[in-house]
Amino acid sequence: MTMFEREKNSEEIKAFDIDLSTNNKTGQDNGEKKPGKKKLSLIIGSVIALIAFAGIFYERLNNNTVTESSTIFIPMDEITVNLRQGVENTPSWLKIKVTLEVHGKSNEEVVKNMLPKIVDIFQTYLKELRKSDLDGSFGIYKIKDEMMLRINTILYPAKIEGILFQDFMMQVL
Repeated sequence: MTMFEREKNSEEIKAFDIDLSTNNKTGQDNGEKKPGKKKLSLIIGSVIALIAFAGIFYERLNNNTVTESSTIFIPMDEITVNLRQGVENTPSWLKIKVTLEVHGKSNEEVVKNMLPKIVDIFQTYLKELRKSDLDGSFGIYKIKDEMMLRINTILYPAKIEGILFQDFMMQVL
């Protein structure tokens, strides 16, 4: 190859390079997207999808938490028992209506299944009481504490959070 041919080849190569660079500089796109724009649109789409899934997951998690920690009240049937006769030797009876307070659906199911046993525990305990045991508000608190202890013992690991008296009536004849 002669020197003249080499210069001619190098000029053609330079002209070709210039044409490519001028084509890009003028902003002609030839219908192709730049790789940077494709990556940016993929990243933005992924972020939006991630935020949407995170929101759905948080809502479901939050709903499960509320359901499991919500307070549920379970009413019991009315219980009537004869009280133990004291020194006075007068018959007396007690009529109560109780609602049990539990937290969560799982505890509710356990308590509902054990309700006959809970009623039995109430009746046996109340039949041993005397009228003098129920005098004043201290007697009611004593019943609540004693019943909570006895009921939670048979329900373990489930438990009741409270005993609410709807009716509490005692009659001495």
